[in-house]
Amino acid sequence: MMATRERQFDGATLLRSRDDVPSEHERALLEIAAAQTRRSQRATAMLAAAGESLPDARWYGMIVTSQREIAVDNVLHGAGFSHWAPVEKVKQRVHLPSGKTISRLVDRAVITGYVFVRARWTGEACNALMGLTGVIGMVGGKLNPVAIGEAELVGMKGFFALPPKQRQRQIAKARALKSGDGVIIEHENFEGLRGVVVAAPDGDTAWVLAQLFGRQVRISLPVANLEKAR
Repeated sequence: MMATRERQFDGATLLRSRDDVPSEHERALLEIAAAQTRRSQRATAMLAAAGESLPDARWYGMIVTSQREIAVDNVLHGAGFSHWAPVEKVKQRVHLPSGKTISRLVDRAVITGYVFVRARWTGEACNALMGLTGVIGMVGGKLNPVAIGEAELVGMKGFFALPPKQRQRQIAKARALKSGDGVIIEHENFEGLRGVVVAAPDGDTAWVLAQLFGRQVRISLPVANLEKAR
């Protein structure tokens, strides 16, 4: 009886003769699997060396291919990084082989094409993060990416935590405001204070010039807390 041995091949166990030689196709698949394993191990080691917990770690925006946001976010989570990629539950229609159609809830990225990560931006961090499958760039460029302030990130999280319809209303409100518009502030710290928009809203915030403590000051406020004066 011919001696046999077990081999792991593309996720399956094969029984092969000791004298049997892998085909060209089999060798190609084995080489691809080995290369993927080496890249995964290298990326994991580099992520661990990126220094997310160091004092000078900052938040950055990663640019990713569409529909890869959740996958990249999961990799960062597994590597122990602070990360953020807002998702929402949406209904998806699924056609069954029986001909029936059912609906199921699935996760969908709220911000298409972006995932945010906190890291110390070094050569190791750059190579590790840019080496993740689906990552195609950094906001501001990979050599000198733009750091995102904690306050700005908190504002973004608050905005994208709103229900979709409320986000749309806030966006419409921001578009309606322009430089020179008089506004009434509805923020808890400046309730009822009047001011003037000095810079058109950038996203969900606007700069307002107001009289405070006997002098004029510029205040950055969420658009949701500004009501156009009539």
